[in-house]
Amino acid sequence: MEVVLFGGGGGAGGGYGAAVANARGATGGAGGGAFVSRVFRASDLTATVTVTIGAGGAGGAAASTGTAGGNTTFGSYLTAFGGGRSLAGATSNDRGGGGGG
Repeated sequence: MEVVLFGGGGGAGGGYGAAVANARGATGGAGGGAFVSRVFRASDLTATVTVTIGAGGAGGAAASTGTAGGNTTFGSYLTAFGGGRSLAGATSNDRGGGGGG
């Protein structure tokens, strides 16, 4: 049996909105969740296996950091890690999130 998992994607941070005369900052994109697949023999698995689906991370409000995506698991046999969050926008640097491992 083939098991295919995707981790939840991370949430992007909110942009930085300054006064009109000042610099405004965007945020970098958040990381995508990992993809993993594996083929198992039925005889290698327990009778029941708990599956957990990782939720996508929430985006941040204005000038707030997003949240990381959740991990998706197939019991203790296999995990697809969630993507990293991105930080809030600033006046100069974009700060993206890392991809799931």
